[in-house]
Amino acid sequence: MINKKQIISTFILILGSLQLMSQTTIRGDVTDNSGKPLPYAIIAYNMQNDSSESKFAEADSTGKFYLTVRTMPIIVHVSYLSYATSTVVCKDNKDLHISLIPDSLTLDEVVVKGQRPKLKLTEGGIQVNVTGTALEKLGNAEDVLLHMPMIRKKGDEIDVFGKGAPTIYINGIEMRSDKELQQLKSTDIKDINLVLNPGSQYDATSTSVILINTIRKKDPGLSVDISGAYGKGRKHKDKAEMEANVNYTFNNLNLFGSMWVNNEGALQDADIIQKANSNNSAYTESIFMNNRNRNRNGHIMAGFNYMGDSSNGGMKYYLYVPMRNSISSMFNNDITVENTDYDQLMNLTEGRTHPKVGHRVSSYYNLNFGKSNLKMDADFMHTGYDTSNDIKEQSKANSDRHLTTTNSVRNTLFAFKMSLSVPILGGKYNIGTEDTYTKRKDIYEEKLGYVPTANGRFRQTSLAFFTGYTYDFDFLSLSASIRYENVNYTYEDAAKTHKVFNNFFPSISVDASIGQVGLNLSYTSKIARPSYRQLSNDVQYASMYSLMTGNPLLENTTIDDLSLIMGWNFIQFVLDYSSRHHDIIYYSYPMSGNQYVLMTTYKNIPRVSVLAPTLVVSPQIGIWNPEITIGLMKQWLKRTEYLTGKFEKPIWNFELSNNFKTSSGWLAVIDFNCQTKGNSQNAYINKNVYDLSLNFSKSLCKDKVNIKFAVDDILNHNNDASTLYCPNVKLSESNRYFGRCATVTIRYTFNRQESKYKGTGAGSGEMNRL
Repeated sequence: MINKKQIISTFILILGSLQLMSQTTIRGDVTDNSGKPLPYAIIAYNMQNDSSESKFAEADSTGKFYLTVRTMPIIVHVSYLSYATSTVVCKDNKDLHISLIPDSLTLDEVVVKGQRPKLKLTEGGIQVNVTGTALEKLGNAEDVLLHMPMIRKKGDEIDVFGKGAPTIYINGIEMRSDKELQQLKSTDIKDINLVLNPGSQYDATSTSVILINTIRKKDPGLSVDISGAYGKGRKHKDKAEMEANVNYTFNNLNLFGSMWVNNEGALQDADIIQKANSNNSAYTESIFMNNRNRNRNGHIMAGFNYMGDSSNGGMKYYLYVPMRNSISSMFNNDITVENTDYDQLMNLTEGRTHPKVGHRVSSYYNLNFGKSNLKMDADFMHTGYDTSNDIKEQSKANSDRHLTTTNSVRNTLFAFKMSLSVPILGGKYNIGTEDTYTKRKDIYEEKLGYVPTANGRFRQTSLAFFTGYTYDFDFLSLSASIRYENVNYTYEDAAKTHKVFNNFFPSISVDASIGQVGLNLSYTSKIARPSYRQLSNDVQYASMYSLMTGNPLLENTTIDDLSLIMGWNFIQFVLDYSSRHHDIIYYSYPMSGNQYVLMTTYKNIPRVSVLAPTLVVSPQIGIWNPEITIGLMKQWLKRTEYLTGKFEKPIWNFELSNNFKTSSGWLAVIDFNCQTKGNSQNAYINKNVYDLSLNFSKSLCKDKVNIKFAVDDILNHNNDASTLYCPNVKLSESNRYFGRCATVTIRYTFNRQESKYKGTGAGSGEMNRL
């Protein structure tokens, strides 16, 4: 394990040495030929004697920019959409006043066709350009993410290969629902950054971060965006979705709102075999399971922004509309003891979830003074749901049962975050705090006494402090930061559990450019806290032979992560190594009072280490833009008294994405993904998973209308199978999801504008746990 005291000492030495350095700051502004500022113009600059090393900056909303250089003279190139690029030589630190001429005055009947570079290295990760590439025609933000290196979808969740679920920001606002990705049009995305080792300004639970930046549109007036989608597949697979977005801007005020609703059905079949050994008796339960789901969701959102010259602020409000979700499950169980028939069980469970009206309010304020910046964010959230399960069981060896379980959950969260960024000694210094308060009530009842009633109450207060410093050399950038968190946690049920955690999380990153090769080497320390469901002490009823519970004594998982990223032209390589201490696993064991009843819970293991190299190749060949990703995930699991087998077979991941963009505006996308067998924690993935999908899209009426036709899981082979190994239990499960589905989406846009909301949100880790 990397010594954290050495990391902190190195951090302090770096700060001390950087204070001896000095740099020159060049100020400037960009206008058109009438003197009107051109906001967000792109500035590229390099030393006059070395054109191979270029750096980039962006003007602010008033057209002003700042460049920090170590040597003079430099060559500055300024560009803006629909304007001719201007090049100037800067020999001193005098202010630059650059005026650009519209392309129409310099070009006559010239058509230029090209493709912007799609991949490049950024600080601690990979940036993918969307504007000007085939990605901008894919449909929505989720479609674009799934064409980025290392990003895939596991079930309904976005996943980063080797990192797990990322924290996602859209224009600095933390995403609270994956439906926000479906609401954001791909044509409105400027670029996406995948940060593989996020620094101290992010929550310590964020093992990776995705930053989505949209095209900044400043035109006043009204914009409207309406879309609808309908999909149909086999065996109960269907979906329907409607959304509407409105945005209005006048003077410095921006008003926005949206409404979204969906209705989706799915079917899952599974074959499950549970084998247990207890008291020298071999017990086997063979289960056929059929789940039929119907999910309905909706929300209404409204907000405003005020955009001043040196400050801006805003607020938005989410109303989560309660819509009933349902699941119908059927289990056919055959139980044998020592290869002799013991029981036959048929279980029919009808589940209903009734979400309560949910509220979330977010606000922010940003203040710019000189080259310094102050940011403040505040969040409040209150959500809840009631779930009831009507369970009917017919048993051959035992009395039949008819019981009802209810689960009532209420969540409340307050969060505040503030950060200050100032230039010091030629570098950038930031300091901030993030504080959250969480309260959760979780009541589980079954009145016939087959499982005990649980009345769990959670309270947690988290106080965090972070600071960091970044310094740019000619071809090298150093960044060092540290985060301190004090977490005070209390769980009350029949007993009371109280814990206090004090943790430091250092982070160091080095970025370098050598010719056309970009390099990044970084180390971060992170933490994974168990969810409140994992900590709950209630015992949930699945059948008379299967129960589930949480574990209030679970420890946090601490993570040391070291990564190397290299990029050249259209080739990117990532090598990531992580060591997870006290990792959380699923764990099953026979009950002491009844050896034929299996209890499934969670348990900490001492350590698991994971090596995850990934190679991405994305050339441009005419209208064909292929992207090939090859990844490997190899783990080393420390053996314990309850995990004695080998769990070290690697998992390979292959992805081939093919984009074909024609001059007539058609876009065709064919994707193929494959994940091989291998070990993950104490489970063995014993089935190769394949997924083939395609879609066609076309924009009409000057891009006001977009029509998309897509078919997912063409091979109907996006199914999985795994075996969980515990000392006295082996649990095998093979799932079939019937994911093949054809979907048509129609979208109409009138003067589309993205929300200018610039809040970053607070309390991200706690919201994810809730």
